[in-house]
This record gives sequence, C-alpha cells and structure tokens, in this order.
Amino acid sequence: MRFACLLVADAPLIALLRKVPELRQRPLAVFAVFAKGEPSALQLSQPKLLCVSKEAQAYGVEPGHSLRRANSLCPEIVLRESSQADERRLGEVLLELAYSCSPRAALAGALCASEAAVIFDASGIANLFRAKDRIEDRFATQALDRAQQLEIPAVVSIAASRQVALLAARSQVDEPGSFCIIPSDQEKALLAPLPLALLQPSARLERKMQRFGMHCIGDLLRWPRRSVLTRLGKEGLALAALARGEDCDTPLPAQRTSRVEEVLELEFPLCQLEPLYFVLQGLLSKILQRLALRGLTCDRLELLLELEEGSNLRHWLQVAAPTLDAKVFLRSARLLFERTPPPSPVECLRLRTQGLPPSRDQLDFFRAAGPAPAALQALVAELESLCGAGRVGGARLLDDHRPDSFRLLRFCVTALTHPTPTRAYGEPSSSDTLNSLSPIPAPIPAPIPAPSPAPSPAPTLAPVPDLPADVIADSAGFSYTTVRSSQASALALRVLRPPVAAEVRVQALGRPVWVRSKVTRGKLLFVAGPWRSTGMWWSEKDRFAFDYFDVQVSDGTLARLRHDRLQDCWEFDALYD
Repeated sequence: MRFACLLVADAPLIALLRKVPELRQRPLAVFAVFAKGEPSALQLSQPKLLCVSKEAQAYGVEPGHSLRRANSLCPEIVLRESSQADERRLGEVLLELAYSCSPRAALAGALCASEAAVIFDASGIANLFRAKDRIEDRFATQALDRAQQLEIPAVVSIAASRQVALLAARSQVDEPGSFCIIPSDQEKALLAPLPLALLQPSARLERKMQRFGMHCIGDLLRWPRRSVLTRLGKEGLALAALARGEDCDTPLPAQRTSRVEEVLELEFPLCQLEPLYFVLQGLLSKILQRLALRGLTCDRLELLLELEEGSNLRHWLQVAAPTLDAKVFLRSARLLFERTPPPSPVECLRLRTQGLPPSRDQLDFFRAAGPAPAALQALVAELESLCGAGRVGGARLLDDHRPDSFRLLRFCVTALTHPTPTRAYGEPSSSDTLNSLSPIPAPIPAPIPAPSPAPSPAPTLAPVPDLPADVIADSAGFSYTTVRSSQASALALRVLRPPVAAEVRVQALGRPVWVRSKVTRGKLLFVAGPWRSTGMWWSEKDRFAFDYFDVQVSDGTLARLRHDRLQDCWEFDALYD
C-alpha cells in the first residue's frame, strides 16, 4: 500500500484568503482565543496569533504574539479571527482535490489547529501515466498542479503508511509546492533525523522528553515500547506509533456524494444589485471551478440569500443544459433579480449544486465526428440565458381539445444507438449512432395554451391575373374567391404569439372587408372562410369559440384573421410566408 498526503500549512490564513481574495499581498494575521499556557485548548481568554502572512513576517510579526504587539510592530496589519466554518470548507475543497486524483481519500486528523491535511490512496497509479518511470513523482506533481489551480499552497508526500506520509509532509511545510517520496525500505532512515516537534507533542510531554535526552524522532524510535509507556505514558506511546507508521485506522472511504456548496458571509450588507452581481460572480467561479476539478457539470444552482431583516430567500438558477460557464448563470441571476429584487439588504450568500457527469460522445468509424455534446449543451444554455427562462426547448403537443396547445420540454444531448444493418463499406445509414439534441420529458415551463385553428384545407394562394377565378357561396351566405392553379406552391404558416389585435369592418352578413392592425392595414381583396373551432365548453376559463378567415390585404399580406365569438373581438394570429 502507498498513501499520499497533501498538507496545507497556515490553514486558517489560507481559508481567509480564499474567502476574501482582496487581502492578498497585504500584512495579514489570523488570531484565536487561547487559554494561558496551553495553546491547544480553546477557551475564552487572551487572543494570540495563529497564522501570519509573509508580508506581516517582514515586520517581525510571528505566530504566538498578542494583538497589541502585532499592532505595535506593524500598524498596517489586518487582524481577523479564525473561523471554523471557513476551515471546514477548506477541508471540503482539499477532500475534493484528493478525490480528483484518487478514488479513496479522507481528511487527516491533524493535531495542530493551524494545518489541514488530506490522505488519499496512491496504490495502482501506474496506468494513469503513459511514461512508466518516476510515476509517483508525476502523481505528486499532478496533485500540486491542481492545488495551484485552486490557489492553495500545499506540499505532497508519498509513503507506505498514513502517519509517515503526514510526518514527511510536515517536514516540507517551509517549501510550498514541493513533494517528498519515501521508499518503503527507507522510512526509518529518513524520519530519524527529523525533530520531535513534527510529532506535535504537548508542552508537558516535550519537556519530559528533553529531560530524557530525546531531540529527534530516531531517539524515540530506539526506545522499546515498554520503556516508552513507563516513562512517557500513553501519549508518548501514541507518538511512537505515529513515528513507526503503525496504521491502525479504517480503510479510506470512497467518494459518496457530488454535492458542492460555497458560502460567503459579507462584512456589511449589500443593498444594490451591481455589488451583489460582483460578489455572486466570484462565488460562481469558485463553485464551478470545484466542479471542473472533479470532472462534473451542473444545470442548476440553489441560491440562498440571508437578508438583514432575518429572513431567507431561496432561488434556483436553472439553465437549459449542463454547463460550467459562469457568465450563463450570472446572466440568469440578473434576469431573476431584475424581476424580483431582494426586499432588504443581503448579508450572506450560499450556493449549492449537485454535480452531474458530462455527456459522452460515441464516435463512428465511417463518418466524421459531429459537434461535441458539451458544445451543444453550452450553446443551449447560452441561448436560454439570452432568451429567458422557459423559452428554449422542444415543442410537444398536448393531449388537449385546443388545436395547437403545446408545452416546452428541456433539451438534452443524448446518444441514440441503434443496431446497424448490413451494408457496403462507407455507405451512409440513418440507423447509425447519432449525436442528437432531443427533448426529454422534464417540464420546465407550465403548459402554454395557444388556441389555433382546427385542421383546415390549404390557404388561398395569391391571385394570378391570367388564371380563371370562380366565386363560391357557402350555406351561410359568405362568399370567397379561390384561385386554382396547376403550379401549386407551399406556404409556411408563422403563428403570432400573442395574437395581434385588429380593427375590422364587416358587411351585413359578417364578412370582413377592411382591416387595420400593427401587422397590416388595407382593403381585403380575397377572403376564405369562415372555419369555426370550438371546445372546452365545460370550462368557464378555458372554453373558446373562433371563426377563422384566410385573407389577402391590399398591401400584399397573406394572413389568418380570427373572430373571437366569446369576447367579440378580431385578431391576427398567423402570417403566411
């Protein structure tokens, strides 16, 4: 077995810089409230510095100083109290980083409050790299590169046990970005000259070990177990087992969840939208970067706003297809807040999401590769962010009495695989594996009722002067002119949603002769109809009764005019192209 340890020194400082990136390159120190004489016991007493940035160390500020001394040495220093919530979120990020390199990982139970470490399995990594030399060096470099992408300075060590890997990583904390590889047969030789301070004993045990002449780990390892237990007690025996690498812990757990969360507590409430967008953009980039590190995507984010008045607002930022583009989600947030702005200033933002595996592309041996599913997903998500929520999808007719009622279904990139029939080499076939953008039954918007005419004959064509015309009268006394031609052409019907109101003049029998609207205006040269469509008579809200006419206006427009018999109004609901 081989274990890798990724350790971050000054964890409270790194967690604070990750939360407030504006504090980088400034003298900064993180303090905590300690009890006098015992820095490991947290009690309400005198505050001491836990971690100090390099800029503050240049002024002589060191961990353990009091706040008054730090201010006297560096008047410009920024002092912040350590936050267990920020450190816990840093541990979650480190755990995700470890899972991106190995299927099994766990947080190390660090004895020091100023460090964070994660242990992950480094066995069987030979197949991860093409070159078979210096495999563990490449593995450690890969972990350091991913930590650098998250702006986390860390060190990596690889050893045969978790404890030895943790000790080796602690010996490298002064050189962020470095790694240490300890072979299985050289562990004691490499750990022997290291100081006992790496084991982080208590102050009382450290003084006792110094009285017995112990100054390095090798001195402790030379003592037999009985002597260590007799003279140093159980704590000394635990440190000796730690130095020997006696791994008695349970096996490392596998990854169980893909849920990701980011929280940002603001120093002062935000009452304007532009600063809120700026803060939300940084939060979006962090959570999407964590998803990208794990090879996941997402199609919706849960946004929880904690308001100054004490209430909470929950919104869903949902896009048409999974994407990792922060601009798409930010545009959705802009549309959301423009419609429903927060009623009071915002004090805290919380983002949550469930990671989704990206779509895969099944290539064909006999055809060129099509567009990647991820590119299609990004395109659909971008279109919805531009057009608005619920305006991008596939139309599907509803089982309804209304002639043209439909609903929008979400687009999803799927790979449709069908059995391939026998054919000659290179012959195209429609039953091959295709990459398609097909709608799936996941309702985004509510059903959109759009009354439209019942199936009717083809509309009247434009008049041709050289062709004979017949005037036909129907049983209701309406007359219309049709043109019969041997050269029939196809017309496209473009439905207007919502319909355009029109002002119509009619004859004594109800035949329209003149119209005016935003679409067209003028005298009606030809009129075909009416075609009556009624339904839903049992519903007071959804019942309808329309008379449809296909008309040609004097300006050359071919349109479909309808008369709402229930509301007694005229509308244009479609145009012929």
